Amino acid sequence: MRLDRFLVSSGLGSRKEVKKIIKDKKIFVNEQICLDSSLNIDEYKDKIKHLNDEIVYHKFYYLLLNKPEGYVSSTKKEGKYLPVTELVKEYEFANVFPVGRLDVDSTGVLLMTNNGTLAHQLLSPKYHVDKIYEVEVDFPLKDELIKEFEKGIIIDNELTLPAKLEIISPYKALVTLHEGKFHQVKRMFLKFSYKVISLNRIQFAFLTLNGIKKGEYRMLANEEILKLEELTQHKTLDNN
Repeated sequence: MRLDRFLVSSGLGSRKEVKKIIKDKKIFVNEQICLDSSLNIDEYKDKIKHLNDEIVYHKFYYLLLNKPEGYVSSTKKEGKYLPVTELVKEYEFANVFPVGRLDVDSTGVLLMTNNGTLAHQLLSPKYHVDKIYEVEVDFPLKDELIKEFEKGIIIDNELTLPAKLEIISPYKALVTLHEGKFHQVKRMFLKFSYKVISLNRIQFAFLTLNGIKKGEYRMLANEEILKLEELTQHKTLDNN
C-alpha cells in the first residue's frame, strides 16, 4: 500500500494534508524519516510513526452508537434530517455506515462499520442475530399478543419470523426479532391497532449501550469484533 493512502485510511488527514505532513518530515518509516508519499509499505509489518505516535493499520472499523431521535440511519441527508454519520465524523475517512436501520424517531443501539460482508451477515435472518427493542404503545397490551408474535405476523403478504414479546408494564414491552423488515416493529403492533409511541433498541446481538450517552459512541473491542464474526460462522440448525 502507498504510504499516503495508508495515512489517509488511518485518519491522519486528506491526501493533500498527508502529503504536507510527509514533506514536513513528520513521518517515520521503520524509524527513518520518509519524504516519499508514494513509497509502497507493508501496512502489517512496517512500523509507521507520525512524530512519536505509532500508527496502527485497521482495514475495518466498528463503532457502537447510541442513536438519538432526529437522525436517519443513512450516510446521506434525507429531507431535513441529517445522517447518523454526522455523529461519527471522526471516522468519515473510513466510510462507515449503519448496520440496518432505526427510524428517525427511534433510538438506541446502532452498530456502524465499513465491513460490508459482516454487516450483511449480521442482518441476514438465517443467522438469527437477536435485536431487542423496548416499545411503548398507546393503550394497554393484551396477553394474547404474546402468542401472536410467536406465530409470526403477516406483513406485505409475508409471514415474519417468530418474535418474542415480553410485556413489562401495561403500556410497555420488550420485543426480540431475528430479522429487520421496513418499520417491522411498528407494523407488527399496528396489525392489532396499537400505535408505537416510542421505540428504543436496547440490544443488538450481545451489544448494549452500557453507559454510552445518547448521541455518543465507542469503538468495539477486539474481543467483541471476534464474537460478532463467530456469530456468522455457523448457521443455526433450523437453516442447515
